[in-house]
Amino acid sequence: MEPLSGKTVKIGYISSTTVGLETAPALVQELMAKDYNAYAAKLGYDVEFQYLIDDATGQAAVHLEKVQGFKSMDINVFIGGGWSSMASAALSYCNDNDMLMWSSSSTSPLLAIADDNLYRMCPDDTIQAPAISRMIQSMGVKYVVCIYRGDAWADGIMNFFEPHFVANGGVILEKIRYAGEATEFANYLQAAEDKLAPAVAQYGVDACGVEIISFSESVTMLTQAEDFPTVYSVKWFGSDGTSLTQQFIDDAPTQSAHVRLYSTLAAPAETDKFTGLYDRYFAQVAQPFGYYSACSYDIGWVLADSMLS
Repeated sequence: MEPLSGKTVKIGYISSTTVGLETAPALVQELMAKDYNAYAAKLGYDVEFQYLIDDATGQAAVHLEKVQGFKSMDINVFIGGGWSSMASAALSYCNDNDMLMWSSSSTSPLLAIADDNLYRMCPDDTIQAPAISRMIQSMGVKYVVCIYRGDAWADGIMNFFEPHFVANGGVILEKIRYAGEATEFANYLQAAEDKLAPAVAQYGVDACGVEIISFSESVTMLTQAEDFPTVYSVKWFGSDGTSLTQQFIDDAPTQSAHVRLYSTLAAPAETDKFTGLYDRYFAQVAQPFGYYSACSYDIGWVLADSMLS
């Protein structure tokens, strides 16, 4: 007898941000749930996979509340922890309450913990940090100011980026760490300006740059950077947190084009399957289907196939 026969299997999905929530239905309901349910029906299973979507609003504490809410609904498996700070804040609760947290985009090496209840589908930042370092140096930039979030994710990147960058001849002029909930960046940008101005005067504008390790708050940071001439004159670099961010196009197109903001992102295999998903997703939201979206899709397949087996 099939234990799931006639059942609806409910799985949680927590969007890291309200902006991400806008495109979540296209990914979760139109691609993921639709494909898994079609697969189950084709195999003759009388079961339906249903995803309940919620929003962490960019805050680790809110993410934990959403996890607790899923538990109260007897939902013990969810895709969430999209930011490493969120995964970290919810991990003890998941471990203590027999919940499985699957993340498509938590990359902090600090969360590589044996025998816990966090499963991650993406590579961690021991791979990304050296790639950021090489990206910066490949463009002839040797002197950088690093501006980064004060959380497990950004700290993890910095812990691996700094030694690699320095060992290969780079110079970090200043490390500026800001609170993750910050919305005003003038003080941080002034600190960057104070370090970059003499460096640009001595080494030239092409040899200096800004490395930001941040999420969507970097859009605000970039718009405010126009008031700081040296900061705004050098090349900017980012990470996966600034890749494929629609808000740059919507809210800061001129500033983004000016500083460029070169960013890293793990690359999916260019297969027919990925191309098909890309086209379906783009038709829904007119935005790229990125690597982490593909990771969410793969997580869903792992869950569906495991539950049906």
